[in-house]
Amino acid sequence: MKIEIIADDLTGANDTGVQFSRAGMRTSVLMKRNERALSNLDVLVVDTDSRGGLMEESYTKVKEASQYLKSLRFQTIYKKLDSTDERKCWSRVRCCI
Repeated sequence: MKIEIIADDLTGANDTGVQFSRAGMRTSVLMKRNERALSNLDVLVVDTDSRGGLMEESYTKVKEASQYLKSLRFQTIYKKLDSTDERKCWSRVRCCI
């Protein structure tokens, strides 16, 4: 199974990625696009650095990451949510659909 994860920050990205790695899946956490890092992965976690800032900026960062990840054709996209700001959570989920 190929899984893509969109995280709001590096802490969330690493927290999620390490769980898959511990389960024996080949996992990588990216902070920017890196085509070379994609080979032979089971799980790709992307840090969008979208937790802070304005809602519109966060939406744009997550939307761009979502579009990029959809183009890679992994089987599952998971949006990791930061529960500290519900307004941003729903905005980020909507842009991934």
